[in-house]
Amino acid sequence: MALHTGHVPTGSAPLCRERQVQELSGLLDRCISCAQGGSVYVSGMPGTGKSLTVHEVVRSCWHAAATSQHCQIPPALVSISCMALQDGHYVYQRLLDGCALASLKDNTITIPAPSHGAAPPRCDALVALKKLVQQPVSSLDRRASSTPDRRTRLAPGSAIGQRGMLVVVLDEVDCLAEEILHELFLLAQLPRSRLVVIGISNSIDLTERKLAGLQAHGRKPDFIPFPTYSHRQLVELLQQRLATLPGPVFHPKAVELCARKIEVACGDMRRALDACSAALEALVAHAHEAAVTTAMRKLVSVGDMAAAVAKLSGGLGRSSVVVKAMKDLPQQQQLVLCCAAKLLGDLSASVGTPATVRKCMPATSRLAATPLPASQSRRESQPSSSARKSVGGTPGQGGMARARDATLGQLHASYLALCRKMAFKPLSSLEEFNSVCSTLADQSLLLLGKGSDVRQRRVTLRVAEEDVMLALQDSRILQACH
Repeated sequence: MALHTGHVPTGSAPLCRERQVQELSGLLDRCISCAQGGSVYVSGMPGTGKSLTVHEVVRSCWHAAATSQHCQIPPALVSISCMALQDGHYVYQRLLDGCALASLKDNTITIPAPSHGAAPPRCDALVALKKLVQQPVSSLDRRASSTPDRRTRLAPGSAIGQRGMLVVVLDEVDCLAEEILHELFLLAQLPRSRLVVIGISNSIDLTERKLAGLQAHGRKPDFIPFPTYSHRQLVELLQQRLATLPGPVFHPKAVELCARKIEVACGDMRRALDACSAALEALVAHAHEAAVTTAMRKLVSVGDMAAAVAKLSGGLGRSSVVVKAMKDLPQQQQLVLCCAAKLLGDLSASVGTPATVRKCMPATSRLAATPLPASQSRRESQPSSSARKSVGGTPGQGGMARARDATLGQLHASYLALCRKMAFKPLSSLEEFNSVCSTLADQSLLLLGKGSDVRQRRVTLRVAEEDVMLALQDSRILQACH
């Protein structure tokens, strides 16, 4: 249960999202204390804790308001998944239903049930919602205080009077049409509005694409980005989940391997949980097959985790789909990839390499995969002007300093040097070299930036350096490249 992606640990502040929690809590506190609506857009890649963090902060906001002397009536809490709406215009009626239901609850976030049948007329529901959110808090508070039973259900449109402000979470908000998004965020910005809208989606540019009208009038919502998790954060999050299990189950190095591999792939916490679940299930299945009960108490090892990650990501080491694809590339493309791996080695993908993989790597490749000290790794993982100045760089592990990206001209110079060393005929022109790089980019092996000056286009390695070394270890290209 602790490793299931649907399990959400509640009751404590979300880990590794302290800045986001502080920003969102501050906005909610200001809106509730001033009895004035507001809006915020939360964006980030899948599995970065957006929904979990937002809902936990909203619950905490209710508790803070309930115990505050400045807020007689805590806010109503409503959450709607826009992806589940049959028609985007249903969102107005769902909000009205959520307001009525929220008046009967305390700190529970209300998720109104789907409506059936045809969508209600847009104008009617929108007018009713606009009237609802603009009713003054003070007059409704006085009416509520004179009511003998606060939980007495009021007529639709007056239920919010029992709760004061209305905090609405709209998940997958990018599923709504531009006009609907504009109306909802505008409602939160109206004078005397008591609506606080929190929109969540993966699109980082949604406010520019769909809310440009609000931006032009100075009503653009606040923006809180959620970056992908680093391997240290993933380890901390996994340890939080594993602490709820009955005793130690995973070897610490297995958790570390999982975190590092997921960081390189996507930084998605859900993928890390899937990998841990797969590794644990494989261990239990092996114990049942062997009919050895003591094996059930064995820790999930690095090998178990490596196999689970390989299964989820398409392979690890010699069995990797990426490695096999690079082995089948034409020799000119392999030469370019080898130069890119030497010049742009992805350090974060090289650390934590399983022993089974490291043993089958040549000495030069194992050296390149040696973990760096944390401080050096952080310095070299960021593109800096000094790292881009020359192909040679400063001598270091793997023979030279690594950078996240370089210019196509620098990569071309490295390629020409390798061809001379191998006595191999190079491509005839920079344009032809650019074409080869574009082909590798189409196969998701390189990332090629745009630019009118071909030599200044940025080039980034999109695969792990260790995978390039494994693919070319039987070729003389690798020996010449080092």
